[in-house]
Amino acid sequence: MKLDLHVHSTLSDGVFPPPEIVDMACSAGLRVLAITDHDSIASFDLARAAVRGRDLTLIPGSEISAAWDDEELHILAYFRDAVPADVATFLAGARARRETRLAIILRRLRDRGVPLDLDDIRQVATGDSLSRAHVARVMVSRGHASSIDDAFERHLHWKHGIVPLAHASVEDVIRLVSSNGGVAVWAHPPAKELEARLDRMVGWGLKGIETFRRRTHGVRTARLVELGDSHGLYTTAGSDWHGHGGEPLTETLAFPPYRLRPFLREFGLDHLAA
Repeated sequence: MKLDLHVHSTLSDGVFPPPEIVDMACSAGLRVLAITDHDSIASFDLARAAVRGRDLTLIPGSEISAAWDDEELHILAYFRDAVPADVATFLAGARARRETRLAIILRRLRDRGVPLDLDDIRQVATGDSLSRAHVARVMVSRGHASSIDDAFERHLHWKHGIVPLAHASVEDVIRLVSSNGGVAVWAHPPAKELEARLDRMVGWGLKGIETFRRRTHGVRTARLVELGDSHGLYTTAGSDWHGHGGEPLTETLAFPPYRLRPFLREFGLDHLAA
């Protein structure tokens, strides 16, 4: 089977709108798709309208930013039906704080010799979830970076100290998702203190770990599978695709279908993992 549980649309920092993503997913033969925009669930209704009559199932989801000590981690939140009111309220507050955070980032970039302003960023952001990726795009277009990866490596990575942390802690986010009937999954988990962090997250209600990814292979994937199994977690698959450079959603993630069956069972879709 083919699926992707982690993609982004123009409603956060992706390049393509939800209906076009649905078209690409259907053309690529995907059976299940989750558009997980940053701190936003708004893509779901637009995507659902585009899906009607086609052999594609959508799972409502969002990638939520959360603080862990002096760095930021991301939690993927998946829901069976409509997003609960408590979660929607939380996400609205998180998006509002993103504008304040962006103003701080731009001020600190100016101190580093990169003069950009908020209007520059708004010209490339079509949604209301402003992100570092929008800043990176403008940096590339103005010649301050050679690529989006270069912008992050030289300026926008957490290690440079110019990006304020998310308002909510990882514990807060996981507990919020779990208490509202959602499935919390750790997105693109970094190697740092991986097992120790998992031990604590599971206690807060974490249900899964993103294991099968475009940039994760071999020993690294095997380690994530091992940790997922030892902690009783779902192992999920997601590309973190944004469509940068006009890249279409065509790449197929490699994973044994049975590995996704327990996660899909949460949504009544385990029959697809044949």
